[in-house]
Amino acid sequence: MIWSVERILTQAYGLVPDLLHVDARVLNTFQAGTITQDPFQMLQNKLSFHNYVAVFQALLCYYIRVFEGHFGRDMFVVTDAQAESLTAALSVAEKLVMLRATDSDGNPSEISEVDTHFDIESEGQLDSLSSESDHHLFTFCTALVQHQIIKAYDSAIISFLAARSTITSHEDNTITFRAEGQIAGLLSKLIYCCQLILLQDAHYIKEFQQLNDVEVPLRELCQHWVVNNTRGPIGVMSDWRLYTMRVGGAAIPEALVVWDADGQNLTYGDTRYGITDLATEMSLALQEMKRIFHEELCLGLPDVPTFPLRELQDNWSNNRPGYSFIEDPRNLVYFDGCHDWLIRQISQKTDLLDLVFLQPSVKTEPSLGHTLPSSLSSSDDLADLLAAEAEEERRLLEAQEGAPALAQELEHDENTDWLRGGEWPRWFAQRPLALIVAASQQPSPHGDHDLMLGTWCGRDCISSAAEKRTLKRLIQATNLVFSRCAETLQDTPRILRYWLWSWSSTYLPYPFAMVQREATKRRYYSYFQRFLCYVYRIWLLATHVHAETVDVTGLQLTASQKVMMRQVWNEFASLPRGLEIQCNSEPIEISLEDNAPLIKNLFQLIIMFWTDLSTDRTISHNAVVHYSDVLGILPNVILRALSLPFLFRQS
Repeated sequence: MIWSVERILTQAYGLVPDLLHVDARVLNTFQAGTITQDPFQMLQNKLSFHNYVAVFQALLCYYIRVFEGHFGRDMFVVTDAQAESLTAALSVAEKLVMLRATDSDGNPSEISEVDTHFDIESEGQLDSLSSESDHHLFTFCTALVQHQIIKAYDSAIISFLAARSTITSHEDNTITFRAEGQIAGLLSKLIYCCQLILLQDAHYIKEFQQLNDVEVPLRELCQHWVVNNTRGPIGVMSDWRLYTMRVGGAAIPEALVVWDADGQNLTYGDTRYGITDLATEMSLALQEMKRIFHEELCLGLPDVPTFPLRELQDNWSNNRPGYSFIEDPRNLVYFDGCHDWLIRQISQKTDLLDLVFLQPSVKTEPSLGHTLPSSLSSSDDLADLLAAEAEEERRLLEAQEGAPALAQELEHDENTDWLRGGEWPRWFAQRPLALIVAASQQPSPHGDHDLMLGTWCGRDCISSAAEKRTLKRLIQATNLVFSRCAETLQDTPRILRYWLWSWSSTYLPYPFAMVQREATKRRYYSYFQRFLCYVYRIWLLATHVHAETVDVTGLQLTASQKVMMRQVWNEFASLPRGLEIQCNSEPIEISLEDNAPLIKNLFQLIIMFWTDLSTDRTISHNAVVHYSDVLGILPNVILRALSLPFLFRQS
């Protein structure tokens, strides 16, 4: 029967691409008296559909176990239509089992939907029974979705949702429930499958009534069962999903941690930790914190204020947005003077002040007619800076309250703002992730040898040693380009650097400036150098296999970019072997005058990438944007996964 559920939902899923845009909007409208602008559409990742189907299959198994009395009591209200159709479906399922259990000679065989062989007569019976099973089971699914309920838990779907929301401890037989934000993914899967059932039902009505299109039956079904003022399970679930979105987006729920009796293991959601694993996790977090303070804030750990953690108070019942134990009035005595500790540390230490706020000497801008300060050393400047930071925090908090994010279930779910907004599941579906990750790495500085990138369409993809040498020269040349840009930045008026740091129509009072730490600067440069390695490797690979870059990894290059890439590549590849590009203190083997045309062309190519506006304004068609999503693939040799927001931020 679970195979029938998969066939039913797959058939309905195949109707989605042919939906008119207005009908897709009607199907996805949950607010009565309105019509949404977001149409019902196929999932971005094809593999996600199997997860959605699995949830509805689990619902069927739950219903059958309750229907057959496994729980000893009624868990929901069984309607006559549900009982009749399910009984008929179970009867057909028994016949299918008997047919699959014997082969054409009457001998027992393994039960398998795909591997069992039948004669022509048996195959005909199998097809007939499968169609009959699908018919009865679809009628049952329709009765589930179109169930007019008095109370929410009269619905089998809502009862199943409650069962799936529990967490049972088999050691002490205690039952707890998942937090609201963890249920949103399950709600989305159930609602999506219910919408597919209604879509298929509307098509059956259209065929039975011989209508021209599905508009009328679909609109009537949605008005009766989808919008939130109806007395059906979808209306209940849509209201609950809005609530979970709000809770998940506006507050951080208390962590659900259950310790074992031995005190050596704990359960966090669906994840089990040993005390050693937890200690390792905390050690890594502390190491990262130390690195941030040391490398990016230029402060050693002894400088950071500490607090008596055992003395702090926390009001767990207060979970309004932005609230934490730091704001608890009982703790103010411990945090006095710590809110502006960092800015005071910077202002009191000359070396830190120069490092963070170093500006050129006082200059007068003719166009503005006023004098610009050379530093932010005065108390007024620091007060203005603190006020600007407080205003930015307030704005971010208001934005968070006004635009709640979709919460995710414990597993990665496509309905999260992170994956849905980035569209990574769709962009990287059926792509060679191992090849993409390998192509985006800088060439090894040791030795010149071929690099195995991976396979594509059954072919080994190799980056040759000659290509590696040319990529090394390109990387070295980009350092010279960036150093020239840094020199230009030093001579750029401060007011222009305000605009360079601004993203809106009004400029921020913070001028764009170079990062001061050499290690940080090299790391920033390396991201763009990896971008050049990636686009060149994929372009060369596509040339070798006589394909387009978009067919290999999804990278799209314009005609002008390809022409300029070829010119730059030929120039750097034609340099004599063993010679180096002049850059800072690197060995000088070629004069700067000889380098100038190469550097100029490379700079022009870089500008072409950064100023590319695709003709159709589709963001995924931009090479730099595409590469930014490549950085979101975790370079794990065992599991290629998509990065979480925290891990992706620095890239």
